[in-house]
Amino acid sequence: MGAGLTMQTRVSGRELLRDVVVMEGIVKVYPGGTVALRGVDFSLRYGEIHCLLGENGAGKTTLMKILAGSLRPDLGRVVVKGEEVRFRSPADAAKLGIGMVHQHFSLIPSFTVAENIVLGYPEEGVRQKLKLDIEVLAEEIRRFSEDVGLPVNPNALTRELPAGMKQRVEILRLLYRRADVLILDEPTSILTPLEVGELFKALRKLKAQGKTIVLVTHKPREALAIADRITVLRRGRVAARIEDPGEIDESGLAELIVGERVATSVSKVGNLARGVRRPALTVKDLYVLDDRGVEAVKGLDLELYEGEILGVAGVVGNGQRELVEAILGLRRPVKGRITLLGVEVTGKPVGEVISLGLAYIPEERLLRGVSTELSVAENLVVKQYGKEPFCRRYLINVKLIKEFARGAVREYNIVAPDINSPVKFLSGGNIQRLIIARELSLNPRVVIAEQPTAGLDVKATNFVHEKLIELRNRGVAVLLISADLDEILKLSDRIAVISGGRIVKVYDCVEAIDLRELSEYMLGIRR
Repeated sequence: MGAGLTMQTRVSGRELLRDVVVMEGIVKVYPGGTVALRGVDFSLRYGEIHCLLGENGAGKTTLMKILAGSLRPDLGRVVVKGEEVRFRSPADAAKLGIGMVHQHFSLIPSFTVAENIVLGYPEEGVRQKLKLDIEVLAEEIRRFSEDVGLPVNPNALTRELPAGMKQRVEILRLLYRRADVLILDEPTSILTPLEVGELFKALRKLKAQGKTIVLVTHKPREALAIADRITVLRRGRVAARIEDPGEIDESGLAELIVGERVATSVSKVGNLARGVRRPALTVKDLYVLDDRGVEAVKGLDLELYEGEILGVAGVVGNGQRELVEAILGLRRPVKGRITLLGVEVTGKPVGEVISLGLAYIPEERLLRGVSTELSVAENLVVKQYGKEPFCRRYLINVKLIKEFARGAVREYNIVAPDINSPVKFLSGGNIQRLIIARELSLNPRVVIAEQPTAGLDVKATNFVHEKLIELRNRGVAVLLISADLDEILKLSDRIAVISGGRIVKVYDCVEAIDLRELSEYMLGIRR
């Protein structure tokens, strides 16, 4: 037993036979007084898939980091395989077969699959194989991956793998270290439906082999599709334990997560774009380089009409970011033409593009959406403070700015200590509400919404969806770029699939889409 790992009180025979992990009375208070967990009890059974759900800040990640050895509880106990333990590091947890796959992959892009799987493995034999004979090691990884039901090409470069295969490599890393308890944090967030299906198939195989899996997710539908049991956290406490997921539906589970009834659908008036079809944004034969000087957008054509939501579906890293930056004026195209509301804006400055009536909801909220050190009020008027009515004859009307800010806080339900408080004290969901309030106050005619609900809980996500639908119903053109295919399918009037920097397929009728076909276009299997 490692020096950093202590084992103490043995628990009851019933727990030993049934539960691989028992966490009792877990309390965690972060510096500054934030109480993340308030006496949480949580257990995992041998050979089960257990889904952990909750809003942002509910304590899901904190609880799992304690189990994985990344954090220590302030109170409570953790029992693993019948023995009480105190982990001092993830290495301690790994010695007892517990590992975690985080939402953002930790693989080295220039390494092969085999090299990533064995990287850091402590056994001397593996180090010798890696040093002396990579072919022997690759063959061992190939056999191992096939034996556990997650076959991979051990010689493939990691940077060339799709997201679903990278995730498989992360899981294999844990299994190669003999993990019995696998914690997966938001594993489906960037996967296509085809990849989600393959992942769930693999997880069921691992369960059949006796592995215990914790799936941390914000998607009730996925939890109901795969879970043996479900635990819901709310504000640091257990809000519900569901022993039989078949007894609850998606809306009921969403209500347990939020603590109140949440609408699971939004209503749209008839597609305004199908009748008149007035183009609001046209992109023709666009070529754009990425930060490395490599073509990320390659001859892309796109047309967005007034009164529609056009969803751009694609695996992350297929030119979406460069496309948005080129439209906004943040990145100069190599070739092609961009027309916004009848005006060519190719290569124009950002300010000139926005002044035509373009609003932008960015993916990177803290880097591009707000200035964290400025107050709530200042962030709400940052695009208008130099214009009337907030500024007249070079004098800023502070009273009017505060009135506007209070009104926006009320209308958009922005939870903040005060309108004068720095934005850095707001949650992710409230920062997104602030951004939407500011952008919509500009009365835009075109909106680019880039990953608008990434990392948001059910309630905040539903709010964003409602606002996008409201815009569309008023005749605003919305370009929705999202890695969440459920979101794309729910909101879009039409869907354009981006793969390899090109639009490879446009679906004019969302209701008739074949999800397998859509996934194949996204993954580049179809062209």
